[in-house]
Amino acid sequence: MYQLKYLKSIRKTGFKILTMRNLLPFKVQIFTISLIFVAALAGAQTTFSYPTPSVFIKNQTISPLSPLIIPTPVPDGTPIPHGSGFNLPWGEAIDAAGNIYVADYGHGLVKKIATDGTITTLGSGFASPISVAVDASGNVYVADYYNNAVKKIAPDGVTVTTLGHGFNTPSGVAVDAAGNVFVADNGNGAVKKIAPDGATVTNLAPRIGFNVPWAVAVDATGNVYVADFAGDAVYKIAPDGVTVTTLGPGFNLPTGVAVDTAGNVYVAVFGDGTLYKIAPDGVTATAMYLGEESTDPLSVAVDAAGNVYEGDGSDGVINQLIFGRYVNKYTIKPCLPAGLALDSVTGIISGTPAISGVKTSYTVTAMREDGNLTATLQMSINVSDTINVSLCPSGLPYQWNGTGYNALGNYTIDLTTPTGVDSAVTLVLSVIQTSSSTPVTICSTDLPYNWNGTNYPAAGSYTIHLNNAAGCDSAATLVLTVIQSTTSSTQAVFCPSASPYNWNGTDYTTAGSYTVHLTSAAGCDSVATLILVDQSDSSFTHAIVCSSDLPFTWNGTDYSAAGNYTVHFTNAAGCDSAANLVLTVLQSTSSTTSVSLYSYQTPYNWNGMVLTTSGTYTFATINVVGCDSMATLILTITNVKAPPATLSYHTPNVFVKNKAITPIAPVLSPQPVPVGTMITLGTGFNLPTGVAVDTGGQCICCRWRQPRNKENNTCGCYYCIWANL
Repeated sequence: MYQLKYLKSIRKTGFKILTMRNLLPFKVQIFTISLIFVAALAGAQTTFSYPTPSVFIKNQTISPLSPLIIPTPVPDGTPIPHGSGFNLPWGEAIDAAGNIYVADYGHGLVKKIATDGTITTLGSGFASPISVAVDASGNVYVADYYNNAVKKIAPDGVTVTTLGHGFNTPSGVAVDAAGNVFVADNGNGAVKKIAPDGATVTNLAPRIGFNVPWAVAVDATGNVYVADFAGDAVYKIAPDGVTVTTLGPGFNLPTGVAVDTAGNVYVAVFGDGTLYKIAPDGVTATAMYLGEESTDPLSVAVDAAGNVYEGDGSDGVINQLIFGRYVNKYTIKPCLPAGLALDSVTGIISGTPAISGVKTSYTVTAMREDGNLTATLQMSINVSDTINVSLCPSGLPYQWNGTGYNALGNYTIDLTTPTGVDSAVTLVLSVIQTSSSTPVTICSTDLPYNWNGTNYPAAGSYTIHLNNAAGCDSAATLVLTVIQSTTSSTQAVFCPSASPYNWNGTDYTTAGSYTVHLTSAAGCDSVATLILVDQSDSSFTHAIVCSSDLPFTWNGTDYSAAGNYTVHFTNAAGCDSAANLVLTVLQSTSSTTSVSLYSYQTPYNWNGMVLTTSGTYTFATINVVGCDSMATLILTITNVKAPPATLSYHTPNVFVKNKAITPIAPVLSPQPVPVGTMITLGTGFNLPTGVAVDTGGQCICCRWRQPRNKENNTCGCYYCIWANL
């Protein structure tokens, strides 16, 4: 047995071999058993009909009539799967009850598929069952390839007996009604017969010299058919066991053979991927279409009902390939009425009958390979007429064919024409509407609304009475709906930095209130107002610092000089926020004073310090703007003896009564005198009335600044002459 890929290469190249033992697969391949119908399914009754009733109306399109065929027509070669899980099911046989027996080569098993689909395993001890046959008693015969044996499984499905002897890789087995078993002994290149005793073995047509006899079959008269794989031939051995006839034109690697009760021989030709049927004349061979799922036929079997089984490299199931169901053409007699037609491909009757006709029987024929089917349908085309009548309510009841009709509706009566054709006449009675309602919706700006020559200024329901076209009284009602113009206000916020803001197709770049006029959904004027708010903001921070406090830190930045500074942030609304700093810097002050004194002029009081020695002195305070002020005194003291001091007034001093005098200032000698030196101007005299000397303990002369208190010496004089009057 070839591996599939090797068999395919042989089929393509035409390479021939003389032995098959060395070509058996070491790896198992998956195959399918297919049942091919060359006639109707066994036991199945085919029915063909059309739906009824078939009564149609002239000039009215009919609903298409489709043929109903059971079983449903399918293309030749359509598979019906049975069973599953087979691994290289090389051989098959069918008993009278329809049970299928399978040589499951890959699993080393023989299996039975019952008519209900149940799968059971028969016998045991097989190495590579490659072909099976079954007799009328239920015995199953097995060619066990690698065991070089032919075995029989008893009807109990358990007992296994070995038949004959001397076989070399037997690949085919068949059994006749008398119990003779025929074996394709391909390793020995022979066809052998095992007598009913199960022991006696004889060679058939020993002079022929078969190349690789792969499969055998036997008919009811004892003719044995042989598929010679390497010989590219199918042979027929006469019942005498000697006479041999070649059948058909020759085949490319035949791997299976079977014969039906009519003498047709079926050949599975692997080399062509085709199943052939040889007519009983032994000459005419016709290729049978196997369908897309059957491309590698390996074996074939036929049951008593004419059903053909084909073993094919596939997916491990049993496929039932159906043939003969396909309808090639549909015909009809007599011809259909004008306007109707039969589709010869689909069998569908359709169209619009153009003429009337009495009930007529028609025969439709479905032409099939396995026998034509016929269906009879009766069809009548009736005449139909319609009378339309419209009248005012006052015209009821309406009299028609002796009957009074009080309401609108359709009324049908059946009549018969003079030619005998049924006629259905329908009265369509309609009552003319005597009232109408006209709904109108307008905008308030369209008022007043004019209807039938009258202006209507407001919404409402208005009714007038008119005569309609049929002359009937008609109450017409206007239902007027007025839609007011609408206004709307939309407040939106935006950031100028992200402008423009688009509203109703217009861009706006600044805050403000904007109004547009639109058309509402009702088609009326709509005034829409946009209030656009700028969400950006700004802030000012005023800071006054002393120059000694620089740099000034603000928002994480140091500023070293007075000025206006601005930074930008993003506020909570996502807009720009400008923060402004107005920085004022107040200057700190400093001063330096140089003072020279004589020693007799000490101590020297400066900013609360009493100084008696030369040196540089500093005093820190706050100036008038609140900043630091640093005063420095450079004091120089010279050691000298104090000179005498003199004090006098200018003379003469003549004054006028009641007239203010010019103040007389004392005259101090040019030499300085120590602070606190007392000079006596005189005693025992009185000044004129109205003239006085300040005796309140104040300085009466002071060389610098203003008079000061004697006790605390706070006026800042270099020296004072104290009066003692």
